[in-house]
Amino acid sequence: MDQNTPRRSKPQDERVPSWGIYVFESHHAADFHMDWRKHAFVKVLVVGSGSGTVWIGQTAHPCRVGDALVVPAGQRNRIEDSPGAPLSLYVLCVRPAVWSMEPELGQALPAGAVSLHEPAAQRVRELVRRMLYLQTSTQTGARAHLTGLALQALAILAGLEARSPKAGDDPKVMMRQYVRELSQRFYEVDSIDSEAARLGVSRRRFTQLFRAVTGQTWLAYTQQLRIDHARRLLAETDRTVSSIAFECGFGDLSNFYRVFSRFEAVSPLDYRRAAAGAVQCNRR
Repeated sequence: MDQNTPRRSKPQDERVPSWGIYVFESHHAADFHMDWRKHAFVKVLVVGSGSGTVWIGQTAHPCRVGDALVVPAGQRNRIEDSPGAPLSLYVLCVRPAVWSMEPELGQALPAGAVSLHEPAAQRVRELVRRMLYLQTSTQTGARAHLTGLALQALAILAGLEARSPKAGDDPKVMMRQYVRELSQRFYEVDSIDSEAARLGVSRRRFTQLFRAVTGQTWLAYTQQLRIDHARRLLAETDRTVSSIAFECGFGDLSNFYRVFSRFEAVSPLDYRRAAAGAVQCNRR
């Protein structure tokens, strides 16, 4: 966790807009305290670090890094951190109106910690990351995209998501399409092996096709997309470095610092200071 990340002693206000979806991060201080609260929306908690207990009514649900928990609408709840291990959470809030066309979805959502196999758990984390990205986006259709992603995350947690169909049979066509899509999902890709499996080709064939289409290796191309996005967030927002690293697809903060410094020859914080200085000079 970034040492400069602001930590909270009290829970953040959950300002869910009328259209129904809000995503935020909550990094707890050692003295974090939360009183009982009740809300009119479903809340999904994804644990980024630390450990603790989520109370829903009189039931305690222990949680640790990587866990996902569901707090149903209308139920009293509070969070207790473990001593010496304050929680850092990524939180998705969804009003019931969002799934009004599919009422069974809300009924199928469990309360508390959700037992998921790792691919499904990873997918939920990826979806939350993508929603954080889209929530700051000004592109047309961002709300519709957020709604679709939120429904997908809830479907996974409810155990209702069907397996996605495989891509077409022509490897060259698939790769060109894959490269176009990569600019919108660079923050969620994991490894060459998983991406090759996604396209239904071998790692060697995937590498050959990717280089033929882009002229670069998959890792170099993906890291460039991530660093480009990180540069924009550092210059244009006050998001924490750890939040930016997470949104850009870096699971490890030290790796983000290392890659960013290799591309930009300065640390993320130095880049932010320089960008702020340039803005001030332009205003004079």
